[in-house]
Amino acid sequence: MKTIKILFVAIISSLLSVSCLVDDDAPKQEFTQTPFAIGFKSSSYSAAFFTDAGDVDYKLNVDLIGGMNNTATPGQSFQFEIDPSSTAIAGTEYEIVTTNNTGSIAAATDFGSIDFIIKTANLSTSSTSTIVVNLISNVGGIVSATKSQATITLAGLCNSVLAGDYLWNPGAASETPCTVTSVGAGLYRASYTPPFSGTYWFEFQDICNVLTVTDFEFQGSNPMAGTGTVVLPSGDLSFTGVSVGGVPWYTSEDWVLVKQ
Repeated sequence: MKTIKILFVAIISSLLSVSCLVDDDAPKQEFTQTPFAIGFKSSSYSAAFFTDAGDVDYKLNVDLIGGMNNTATPGQSFQFEIDPSSTAIAGTEYEIVTTNNTGSIAAATDFGSIDFIIKTANLSTSSTSTIVVNLISNVGGIVSATKSQATITLAGLCNSVLAGDYLWNPGAASETPCTVTSVGAGLYRASYTPPFSGTYWFEFQDICNVLTVTDFEFQGSNPMAGTGTVVLPSGDLSFTGVSVGGVPWYTSEDWVLVKQ
């Protein structure tokens, strides 16, 4: 009788051991079967260049955005196409450097690129054009259905040299200094936003002397919008119709930053 009990316990222990081993393997098999996914981190990219910059290299990154283990990945090979909705003219405004519309993500890395040459001399300074890129296949994985398309917006910039010192309301009791610094091609940050009593920065873009407000110190909660022009030959910055959301009195304000 004692021998039968010992044998019964041994059989049950063996079954439990096999069950645990099967359970331990199941999640690993499911995990290792997850395909690698690639895509664009953003659906839109801005690419503005001075029109006298010549031919400029531009890289559109293709990222590894999912899969088994992003730190030890095998190489990925992908294919792309230029969407017919693109308005930029191939051969005139841009050229594709990547051969045969095929790119790659090297093993153990998490991004590759689609390489272009932007022909800045042929970019318009009065309008924009677009290169719409579709990822259509990925050897060794999949293309993310929600991150398979990216739009590059091309814009031409005139030479812009607006950085310097300015004054708002010079000679008045409310006179306030403002320093404008360059933060990118045709992009600037002004240290003061008239006519606030506090000192808050705003940013604007200059495209051939046409100014557009692009950012504000409190843009997330109080978005700022407005346009302006560079006054020639003085170089003053004249802004019109400037509004700040959530500030009732700040609607359609006009003001000038006077060049020093």
